[in-house]
Order: sequence, then structure tokens, then C-alpha cells
Amino acid sequence: MATPPYNIAQDLSGDVVGLILEHFANPSGIIESDHLLALSHVCVRWRQLIRDHRAFWRLLHLSVSTLTTGQVCQFLDRAAVAASRDDGATVDIDIDIADIQSDVLDRVLPAVATVIHRARVLSLNVDPTYIDAVYGTLLANPAPEMHELFVRFRKKTAPHVYRLSVNFLGGTAPQLHKCVLGWVEFPAQRIDALRNVRALNLFQTIDARSFLDIFPATFASTFPKLQHLRLCARTIRIQLQPGEEAPVLALHSVTLDTSCNISKLLSAWPSLNQAPKTMLWMPDRQEVWPWLKDIAVGEPFHLHLTRDPYATAFRICFVGVRSGKTRTSRECFYWYEDMGSSYRLDEVFLDAPCAWQDRITELTISQTVWSHSIVSVWLAKLNLRAVKQTVLVLDDPDATLDSLRASPALRVPSVHSLIVEAGPDIESPSISAKLLRHISGHGFITPIPMCSVTVRRPVTVVGH
Repeated sequence: MATPPYNIAQDLSGDVVGLILEHFANPSGIIESDHLLALSHVCVRWRQLIRDHRAFWRLLHLSVSTLTTGQVCQFLDRAAVAASRDDGATVDIDIDIADIQSDVLDRVLPAVATVIHRARVLSLNVDPTYIDAVYGTLLANPAPEMHELFVRFRKKTAPHVYRLSVNFLGGTAPQLHKCVLGWVEFPAQRIDALRNVRALNLFQTIDARSFLDIFPATFASTFPKLQHLRLCARTIRIQLQPGEEAPVLALHSVTLDTSCNISKLLSAWPSLNQAPKTMLWMPDRQEVWPWLKDIAVGEPFHLHLTRDPYATAFRICFVGVRSGKTRTSRECFYWYEDMGSSYRLDEVFLDAPCAWQDRITELTISQTVWSHSIVSVWLAKLNLRAVKQTVLVLDDPDATLDSLRASPALRVPSVHSLIVEAGPDIESPSISAKLLRHISGHGFITPIPMCSVTVRRPVTVVGH
């Protein structure tokens, strides 16, 4: 016998059910596959409404570790049907097939083939054992709408996989402008198939032992439209002929999240460090000091000290305040556990032979970063004389007034105003009220003579 809640769900009008379903949609109005699956189990009528709603089948995140093979195939088939009913409709597909057996792959790949012609984004996590079968499916099915491709391998693959990649990128997906490729090594000859790529991410696995060779001249001619480059490899070699200089790349953003010798990489290819938006992971002073020298004589900058989403690392970001579409940003990414002490921060930033601190006019600091022992020791040494405004981001759900008072002092003597951001995860009213009363007396930021204090909800912190 059906339960009363079941009867209520079954009797709701289509408009009401639509409003309920929209609650689970992302900002683009798309409901992800795991939500679709759960909602389709409410009752038979809901399942039919979901099957007939084409917009719900535009974003698929599928994994054989959480869905059965039949469910994966059913989702792909439904997406293909929905796209065929709507001219111009595209589908974003993310499939994790790294841990499947060959018989399962034989069922999944034909389902991928039914929808790939409407795929705008395709992300594959692939076991190299089956890479021939995967690329066979891709090459046999043109993808004229595809703009982004992400192919990840667990270990280095044979050279023929590279040839399959290039054939697919150039011949099958002519509109492709963003690709993330693991273990792809580019030879010395130019590859015309990749001329439209605008964003490129080359990476290797952590246990890589071989080198990722890059030939700058060939690289520049292969990617004439490239705007965003990310290199994530432990062993990069820039291959230049004697007397040859690396060509200048007019890139908009560069991310070097490598643990190789970044200084050697930048010395061989200086233009990688000259993009308007540049981010380095765990850089030393050789990489950062050129930034600081430019900051010391250039436009005013804002300094952002924030944590990463998982609170295991922090970001030091210098953001230019000049208006326009190309605001400069220079960002460093440091893992907490790899720091050991604040000595490295002193060496990189405080020992720089330039007065970069005098060019910082605004400071944005996350409370979790500020309270961390390693960072707080370094922060106490900063002397930001030109700062006029400080933004304190209360991003610690366990923050209390006592913990704020116990945080180390910041040397921002000329600050005119303090803005406190309290996020939705924090019960901010009580903290904020006490903060307003005790800001001067307890001086967890000192000294602030006649400082105005404002409490606001978060705004987007500029960064990568």
C-alpha cells in the first residue's frame, strides 16, 4: 500500500514538481545526474516528468563506482534522446571508467557514442589498458560541438596513444579550444590539428620518472591562439638549440604548479612569468623577486591572503587595482605542511631588495590563514605602511571572540577602515556585535586609531 507521502508526491501538479526540481539545479539551471537519479525514485510520475524534461540531461557526472553499468548507459541514452529533440542542445559528460572490466567497457562505450556528437565537454578517467578501445570510439564518432576535452591516464601510455589524441583533437573535434591531457609529449614538429586550442593543461602523475620535453618554437607555432597555460609536471625540460631563444608567448594566464626547478624553467622561457595573471606553486625567491620588483615601482596593489577550499594550503595574491580587463595578479600557493617554519616566507618576501610593502593599499586576510602559527609569525613582521583598508574574512566556523583576540597583531598603522566579512556558515551577528565593541580595546589588529568598522557579507576575492 502506498504511504501518504507517496500519494502526496503523486498528486502534485507538474508546475509544483517543476519548482521542487528547480531547487536542485545549479546556477545554470541544470540538475546533476546523482540528483536526477534520487529524484526519479520518488514515484513513477516524477520519473516520467524527469525523463521528459530535456534541460535536466545537459550535465552528466557518471562513475561506475557509484552507478551500475545499466544506470550509466541509461543516463547516456536519455541524454542523447533529449539532445536530439532540441536543435543546438549540447551535453557536458564526465565519466570515470578507470576501474571497470572489459565487458563493462563494451557496454559503456556504445552509449558514449550515441551522445558524443552533442557533447560540449567530455571528461574521461581512463585505464591505459583500454585506451585503444576508448579512442576507437572517439575517432569513429565526430564531435563537432566539443569545446573541452579532459583525458586522464593512470600511467604513461604508448606513443600511439599520443597519435590517437592528436587525430581526435584535430580531425574529430575541430572546435576544441580547451584540453587537459595527461602524459602527452609533444614532438619537435608542429601539429596543425591543435591550432584552435586556447587553454592547455599538461600534467604527469606524481610518481613520474621520465621527462616532459617542450620545444618552445614548435610549441608556439602549434598553439598560436593559446591564452591559458598550466604545466603540472615534476620533470620538465625546455629543449632549445644552441643560441636559440624561446619565443614570447602572449598568454593571459600561466599556472606553474610543479615541484620541478621553476627557476630553470623561467630562465629558459622568461615570457612564462610575464602573463597578466600568473600563479606559482611553492615558489622560491628567484621566481618571486622579479614580481616584487615590478610591484615596488608599478601600480598600487591589493594583497590577498586566503586559504584554499580544503584549508590545507594558503594563497598569497597581489592584485593590481588599475581598472580594465587585464588587472594584473601575481599569486603564490603554499602547502601548510610543506612549510615547516616561516623562514621560507621571510626569505622569499621580507628579504626582497625592494620596497614592495609600500605599494600595498588594501589587505584582505582570511581568519584561518591569519591564525595559523606559521603564517602568523610571518604576518607579524609585515609593515604595510600604505594600507588604507583591511578586509578580515571570518571563514572559520568555530571562530569565537576569544580566538580572534588571541590572533597575532598585524602591523597596519595607517589603516582607515576595517571591513569584517562573515560568511553564511558562521553565526556572525553575535560575533560581529562583540567585535564592534571590543575592536579598539583588545586590538587583535593593532593599532587602529579612529578606525571605522563595517560588517558585510562576503564578496568575491580576486584570484585564480
